[in-house]
Amino acid sequence: MALDLLGLNPKPKAPPKRRLTVPTDFLKYAPKYGWVQDKKTSLWGRFHPNKHQLKLYHEIRRQQELELPVLIIILKARRLGITTLVQQYFLHQGQVRPGIGTLLVVQDQKTQGAVHDDMLRRTFRHLPEALQADTRESNRGRLVLPNESTFVVQVATGADLTKSNTRRERAPSQRGGRGPGYQQMHGSEVAFWVDAEATMLAVSQTVQPVPGTIMILESTANGRAGYFFDMWQATVAGENAYVPMFFTWCEDDGCRMTPPVDFQRSAEDDDLAGRYSLDDEQLYWRRWMTANKCNRDSEKFRQEYPLTADEAFLTTGNCWFDTNNLQAYLDRSPDPLFVGDLSLEHNKVRLSEHSYGPLRIYKHPVPGKQYAIGADVGEGTTTGAFSCAQVVDRDTLEQCAVWHGRLHPDLFGHMLCLLGLHYNMALLAPERNGPGIATLPKIIADGYPYNRLYKYKRLDRETGEDNLVPGWQTTPHGTRRILCSNGRAAIRDMQVALYDRTTLSEMQKFVDPGDGNPRGAPGAFDDSVMAYMIAITVAKERLLDYDE
Repeated sequence: MALDLLGLNPKPKAPPKRRLTVPTDFLKYAPKYGWVQDKKTSLWGRFHPNKHQLKLYHEIRRQQELELPVLIIILKARRLGITTLVQQYFLHQGQVRPGIGTLLVVQDQKTQGAVHDDMLRRTFRHLPEALQADTRESNRGRLVLPNESTFVVQVATGADLTKSNTRRERAPSQRGGRGPGYQQMHGSEVAFWVDAEATMLAVSQTVQPVPGTIMILESTANGRAGYFFDMWQATVAGENAYVPMFFTWCEDDGCRMTPPVDFQRSAEDDDLAGRYSLDDEQLYWRRWMTANKCNRDSEKFRQEYPLTADEAFLTTGNCWFDTNNLQAYLDRSPDPLFVGDLSLEHNKVRLSEHSYGPLRIYKHPVPGKQYAIGADVGEGTTTGAFSCAQVVDRDTLEQCAVWHGRLHPDLFGHMLCLLGLHYNMALLAPERNGPGIATLPKIIADGYPYNRLYKYKRLDRETGEDNLVPGWQTTPHGTRRILCSNGRAAIRDMQVALYDRTTLSEMQKFVDPGDGNPRGAPGAFDDSVMAYMIAITVAKERLLDYDE
């Protein structure tokens, strides 16, 4: 007792808490410390990566071993676990690389809360106590680890991501001498961001593409227009440093169901089995999902679970035209017979072949045949809308030629005269409003026959009589709707022979925004579509036929 009072026989101290070491190998870390929700049972448990997730992981590691910045863009079907793999890998890196910053950008605040609560908080609550000590939050949407690694979840708004507000945190800076910004960035469902281009511009200011950094953009498709679609197309074409990865449902072992004994393949099943090597378990899963999860809507199923990248983009969005028919046209679209331009020499039209010329000819003029030309007029600036002229056969509506380029509106009028002259003095229907106000006078001044100009009736309010006015007048709630209705019916019923890939590509991006005024999707041009619809409309409008 006396010795105890004198401190000569002190009580033994409690042993210090054992600190755990996180495995540096992610594939060893995941099944031991990863915590995810099973997509079938909705139960939470340890993370065992599936084949899709392993494929993505190995691509990340491949780029890292080459000492490259990791740059990946992912197009995917739903519920394959791609987002889970990215987030779990980032969490692992945050634990083994002290002081790194991770930015997770999502499409809305609901997703922001889910990512923060499920991916961040829930995962760390299931780590051993020695690993989660001192983990703290500054607010919802941000987590700081004991090693000063930071995770920030932000909503894609197009705003500066380095500025904070009640939902977004300031970018981490000067961590361990690494400099300002983030080292890991994951953009989730990029195709659905409000302003993806502005958001990515802000991201580029905080994540530098240097060795040791990771930028992964992933999304399901949302139509053939917008930042994600353009970025995917550019990546596939090799125009940037990103690596494209497409993940389809048929490679997922979870997308199978044992078919009943009386299961029989349909003609569509046989076609899919032949093209994509699908077996009966996959075909039955597809049929069951279509009936029970997609309200028997096969289009809806293809939106959620595409088999190819083209199908993913083709079946999503509010396309005005029948997307399957557009794809059928594209699949058999021929190369032009001629590419170049045309000029006037000795009072005759001369064709000059040029591999990048604005004129594409699919059918040369036939003596005695009648043609119609619809024209959509652009401003003539280097970055503005194009001008386009579409030549169609008046009897069959077959597409014969397309002129697509940028010219001042008056010079475009001269070009229309040459094109009309080349096609047997075709019926010309240039748009007369907007920039077209300068095109029609040039056509008349050049001496193009007045009776070969399309005319519409306009009421003279003073006399009460109809006047015949040359050119095509596009009105938002009048003639534009007539054009769109005619164009949609022609593609739906496949009434026309349509060849030009630029025209077909623009049609895939021609959408119905719900206001009764179909138009090109944001960032997409529609001049080829409008010119084509004018051409097929005036070609068949016999009431205003001025050939006589």
